[in-house]
Amino acid sequence: MTGPIKDRDFALDANQSLAKALSIIEALSASQTDIGVRELGRQLSVPPSVVHRLLATLRNHGFVEQDPRTMRYRIGFGLFEAGQSYMSQRTLADSAFEELQQVSRDYEMAAYLGVIHDDQIVYILSLPDRSVPVNPQPGKRAHLHSTALGKVALTYFSDTDLKSMLSELPLPRLTYATITDPERLADEVHQARDTGWATCLEENIEGIFAFGVPVRNQRGEVIAGISLASQGRALFSRARDRACEELTEISARITARLNTPLPRPHSSVR
Repeated sequence: MTGPIKDRDFALDANQSLAKALSIIEALSASQTDIGVRELGRQLSVPPSVVHRLLATLRNHGFVEQDPRTMRYRIGFGLFEAGQSYMSQRTLADSAFEELQQVSRDYEMAAYLGVIHDDQIVYILSLPDRSVPVNPQPGKRAHLHSTALGKVALTYFSDTDLKSMLSELPLPRLTYATITDPERLADEVHQARDTGWATCLEENIEGIFAFGVPVRNQRGEVIAGISLASQGRALFSRARDRACEELTEISARITARLNTPLPRPHSSVR
């Protein structure tokens, strides 16, 4: 019995520490001037020793900064970077939402928008279709080697960087069709670079077929991918060529919009 109780107590302590750290960030964000440890402690009703310990952790991660002259604290650059990342992804999602929703309806296929992060794809938009029993929520991760989004994201890398990356990238077998050989995967990426689109033929989930195209920034660099997925090969085969052409046109329009602020969409997804 002692093990589970200790685990529960540790979880409670961790949650309380996280809540206090977030309260510190909120207090610093709301302040027009730098704040000292004791002042933060009084505002938050937290002992100064606890505030000091949490500030040290936040400073180590770049979320707060300390003035070396006054020893007082302010918001750090790490939070700015996180905010910039959120705004970039939000702008990307807003730029893609309505057209991906429409193409999803037109082809009766699920539509996705994803970005590469570390060695995985992170879904930014997921527009489901009732015919596809898979609905990865925004924030969910997927493998690069087994998805159409992942393959088009890999086209960003030069041949040298791609070879190095694939030699270290985990390539777990997820289905009977998953490509686990780095050289074969490199060939798929090269083909996607040449044709402008990539496929996933039951490589991630059995019965699910998908194709995707890259999204580029103003400099022509691949920053994301958009894809359509169907259950079963028939719809995939029938729609692929025409839908890939349409996705490519949508991708170009997303690129053109990325520097233009867009209102948040209010359309509903069926």
